[in-house]
Order: sequence, then C-alpha cells, then structure tokens
Amino acid sequence: MGFTTGDLVVDLPELDVFARRLDLIRQTMNDTPKNVDNVDAALGHSGAADALHDFADGWRDGRKKLEGEMKALSEMGHSVVTELTATDQKLANAVNANQTSP
Repeated sequence: MGFTTGDLVVDLPELDVFARRLDLIRQTMNDTPKNVDNVDAALGHSGAADALHDFADGWRDGRKKLEGEMKALSEMGHSVVTELTATDQKLANAVNANQTSP
C-alpha cells in the first residue's frame, strides 16, 4: 500500500521495514558492551580484549548520539505508518458506508 500526493509517494510497507530495522540496529548497538564481554575468551590475548573494551568504551558517546537519532527516526516511521493506515481505513469505511446507503 502506498500513498501518493502530487510528487510525494509513501511506501508504507517499506517505511515499516525501515523503522523496524532502525529498532534492530539500536538494540544491537545497545548490546555492544555485553557482546564485547562475550568475545574476550575467543580473542586469546588480553591485549586484544583490552583494546576492544577501550574501543567500546570510547564509542559510547557516539553510540548514544546515534541511538537517539535512530530512535527518533524509527518513532516517526512507526507513527506515519500507524496514522496513514488508520486514515486509509477510515476513508475506506466511509466510502463503503456511502456505497451501501440507499
């Protein structure tokens, strides 16, 4: 289902997929410190583990800023999908009601 107004086209299923992907990326980024802890043993060298932890700690501020921006975008996407779907359904109901009225 898509909405078109003049030159504006909104592909609601794709917008929904985009918003869900942003949610998944945010969750993955938020899990980074836990995931870093999980690979310590696999690295085999404490220096490598320390370097990875240093990177994850240093990236915290950047991750936090990106997480906030992605959250805002995903919320906007979810909201647009919800509102346009509800509006479309209301319009369809109104058209159907007028078609069945004598």
